[in-house]
Amino acid sequence: MQLLTRSEALVLDERSREAHKTWRKRIGRRRTAYERRQMARFSDSLQQAEWIILYDYEWESGLN
Repeated sequence: MQLLTRSEALVLDERSREAHKTWRKRIGRRRTAYERRQMARFSDSLQQAEWIILYDYEWESGLN
């Protein structure tokens, strides 16, 4: 778990968006209208926040 300032979270968001964009290009997939709306909503939320708690969770299915 990490506590981020707004500016730190915005930088992380931008890097994540670039990585997602690269992944989409590699697989030949465009963003849907739903994805665009959700990403905009998330960005708006970050702009209004003062502090952001980032909780990492890695799910493992146990399947090999």
